[in-house]
Amino acid sequence: MKPEFAVSVADLLRRPGHRRQRELRGSIGEVSSAGTVVAARDHVELTVGLEAIPEGVVADGHLSAPWRAECRRCLGAVTGRV
Repeated sequence: MKPEFAVSVADLLRRPGHRRQRELRGSIGEVSSAGTVVAARDHVELTVGLEAIPEGVVADGHLSAPWRAECRRCLGAVTGRV
């Protein structure tokens, strides 16, 4: 795991029922699937909620990153955010 996405939850483990939110940004390295790529140099933005429960910590959130691909019809470059 990249250090910019590591979050200490030690304090939450001692307080079941507590919740906190973090906003993180950094690079996760290159990720690709079916011809769609998030480049290694691109920054990913993550908003994550962490909630302590008796069994541990539950995380939920939203991730946003720029992506690039090639159009299957015209073979032109296509970009967007996921």
